[in-house]
Amino acid sequence: MMECKKLARGSVAALVALGLAVSPAFADEIEAEEVIVGEEIVAPPAEPCPECAVNNGSVSIAIGNDMTNAYFFRGILQQKTGFIWQPWGEVSFGLYEAGADSDSAVSDVSLTIGTWNSIHTDQITGAQNGSGPGNWYESDFYAGIGMGMANGIGAGVTYVAYMSPNNAFGTVQEIDLDISYDDSDLYDGEMQNLGFGLNPYGLIAFEVDKSRFGDRDDTGIYAEVGVEPSVTVMGDSEYPLTIGMPLTMGMSVDNYYLPRTLPNGANPGDDWFGFASAGLGLGVPLAFIPARYGSFSAGVAGQWLALGSNLQRFNNGPANGVVGTKTNPREGRFGEWIGVASVNWEY
Repeated sequence: MMECKKLARGSVAALVALGLAVSPAFADEIEAEEVIVGEEIVAPPAEPCPECAVNNGSVSIAIGNDMTNAYFFRGILQQKTGFIWQPWGEVSFGLYEAGADSDSAVSDVSLTIGTWNSIHTDQITGAQNGSGPGNWYESDFYAGIGMGMANGIGAGVTYVAYMSPNNAFGTVQEIDLDISYDDSDLYDGEMQNLGFGLNPYGLIAFEVDKSRFGDRDDTGIYAEVGVEPSVTVMGDSEYPLTIGMPLTMGMSVDNYYLPRTLPNGANPGDDWFGFASAGLGLGVPLAFIPARYGSFSAGVAGQWLALGSNLQRFNNGPANGVVGTKTNPREGRFGEWIGVASVNWEY
C-alpha cells in the first residue's frame, strides 16, 4: 500500500483515515425477469438501482476536507492558532489485478497521484502579507506506486514535494518507502466479526532536496513505525461505526531532527526520538446520500502528541535563536493535544 496524504502528515490525519475506512453497503444488482415473445426470449433493461455501486472501473477518486486546531508535521509545529483547513484529493489508477484463481504473489498494483493542502486564517510568521494566497501555507504534490500481495502485505514508493504558496518555507522533496500488513485474517470469532486488525506499518523517508527542520540544505532521513488497530461496531446497520486507536512513533535515522546551529556556534545535535502519538478516531458512512453519488463519510478524532527534546525547544520558544510560529514562548512543553473533524468522498 502506498504512503499517501494521511501517513505523510505524521499527525492526526492518519487516525481519521481509520475512522473513515467504512463505505455504505451496496444492494445486490437487480435481475431482470425474462419475457417470452413468440419463440424469442427477451430480457428487458434493468431498472436503475439507486443503491448500486456506480464505479466498477480501474480509476477511483477520493476527496477529503479536514478541519483541525493544530498542524504538526512529524512532530514539527507548523501552526496551532486560528482556523486550519486541510483539503486533499487524489486519483488512483488500477494497473494490475490478479484474477480470483490466480496464484500470483502480487494481488494488485496501482498508481496514485494527489495533492494535500493546509490553509490558515492566521498567517505564519515570514509569509507574504495580504489575503488570498497569503493564507495558503502549504500545497503538496505526491505520486507513487503501491503493490498489494495475497498474504496481506502491501508496499509502495512515493515521490513527495512539499511546497508553500505563500513562501513560508522553500520546496522540500523526498522519496518515501512504506510497508504495511493487514492482519485481520489472523483473528476469528467475535474479533473477526468486528473486523479487528492491528495493521502494523513502517515508513522511511529520504529527503533529497532541502529539509523541513533545521538547516534547510541539510537533508535527513526519517523513519516511522506504528499500528492502527480498529474495530467496526453495528456492522448490520446502515451506519456502522468504525473505531480506530493508532499508535505512532517518528524517529531520525540521519540528521532529520538536527536543529540549526545557534549564533554562538553551539548545536545540541540530532535527536533520534522525534515524537510518539496515541489517538482515538470515530468514523461513519453518510448512508442517507444515495450510493450512486459515491461514498460519503464523516469522522472525528483526537490525538495526544509527545515530543522529543529538540522538538520541545523548537516548537515552544525561540527555535535555536530564531523565533518560530505563533506559540507559547515557554520551552520544554512535552505534550500537545490535536483534534480534527473530516468529511470525505470516494468514487
